[in-house]
Amino acid sequence: MQYLASADPGARVMFSFNQETFEVASTETYPAANGWDFGSPELTGPADAAGRAWGGRVLRFPLVIHGPSFRTQQVLSEVARHVLRPGVLMFRLSPSAEPIFYRTFVGSPGSLDMSRVYADPTRKATWFLDVQIPVAPFAEGERITTTLPLLGNDPHDGGCTVTLPSALGDVPAPLTVSLRSASGLLGVRRLMLHMVASTRERAAAPVWWDLANLNQGGSSGWAGPVTADPAWPGSGYRATPLEAAQRTSGKWLGIEGRAPTRGVVKAGRYQMLGRMGTVESTAYFDAANDFRLRTKRVRVGPHNSAPPDGFATWAALADLTWPAGVDTSSLTVDDVVSGYDASVYAWRGVGTARFGGMLALPLDGPGIRSSSMLLAHPGSGVGVDQRLVVDGAAETLMVRGADGSAMGLSEQDIPRGEFPVITPGSVNQLTVLLQTAMSGWPDSAEAQTEVEISYRPRYLWLPSTALDPGAS
Repeated sequence: MQYLASADPGARVMFSFNQETFEVASTETYPAANGWDFGSPELTGPADAAGRAWGGRVLRFPLVIHGPSFRTQQVLSEVARHVLRPGVLMFRLSPSAEPIFYRTFVGSPGSLDMSRVYADPTRKATWFLDVQIPVAPFAEGERITTTLPLLGNDPHDGGCTVTLPSALGDVPAPLTVSLRSASGLLGVRRLMLHMVASTRERAAAPVWWDLANLNQGGSSGWAGPVTADPAWPGSGYRATPLEAAQRTSGKWLGIEGRAPTRGVVKAGRYQMLGRMGTVESTAYFDAANDFRLRTKRVRVGPHNSAPPDGFATWAALADLTWPAGVDTSSLTVDDVVSGYDASVYAWRGVGTARFGGMLALPLDGPGIRSSSMLLAHPGSGVGVDQRLVVDGAAETLMVRGADGSAMGLSEQDIPRGEFPVITPGSVNQLTVLLQTAMSGWPDSAEAQTEVEISYRPRYLWLPSTALDPGAS
């Protein structure tokens, strides 16, 4: 057991609780075999309260320090320095066993037994120290890093969603996601990360409705032909002229219980997204371009300049629960929903509105939990080779250049939503929706993204591999 400079087996050793030195005379320091207590974290708040959190725990063990009195006192001082400051404590049952790491905090030191300590400094003394170290609720394993297959940007073929390898550990762990455009030119303007952990029976993948699976209202409006365009997922988009005053009757597209192009609608709460865009000839948006889903309006398009040709965006429409008005806690993972509905109206604006489909991201419901994050302007420039790192453990963002150097973020780089986590014993799915739309750089449903994930498994006590089968 050792204090390390960082949570890495190869990190510099700050202090070892298992040491024997012959600098002056033989001195031994070691944890005794009996009297260990790993402690257990406790959930704070009433048992039935929402938003409960895990509290810390206290690691206790007896420490024996044996040797000449003057030398053992030096060791005691070293123990005190590390116990009385935060750090990283590595533990393993044998030198060849898998290590785990505890994040330690400042705490009250335990009792010190001096029954075998002598006034004569030349005599050997034996100190018995009851070490008590406050630590984080869970121990961490070594970092696991996985490079995923290239992710696409089109939900029509499921290319923007990937199922992650089975997670190790006992409880959900913060996930770090690193993204880079396969072309090397990220230039991301908007980015959404959506993590869903579900039971194996649920398999909560996003649900997509192509234009062919949406009901269109009115003889005019969205009834025009479908235009194929690489910026648009699936079959392309339909366009309708906007009016400056108010919504024209019949200009709407709706799900109305129609079967999705991809996925299955199961009971739960969803975030509805629409693939939208605009084309207009004037330089300014006075009233902007509004779309309405029931009572919510969404602004689409730049604030003070004409969008580039082919401009497209993922617009958040609303959070909906299906079936409507039902407490999802009374439903099961097998409940498939019918009678669901969501509609989008072309409300008002200048120029032409485009629409390409609707995407439902599972948020919660029977057998699932999720975390979503929306990032605006995470890129530091158009056409710059860079990698965006979303660090779930530190809850920070970082843009790194091709050489690994850190690149600055702006005030607009503050994320909205939750940092991602990965959950053991569940099916973990990651959805990445990219927007590379910048002036002169139209977005593309054909874009591909390199994705790397990493995390440290979190354990209540020990991982199964911490028990070294070769140890006696």
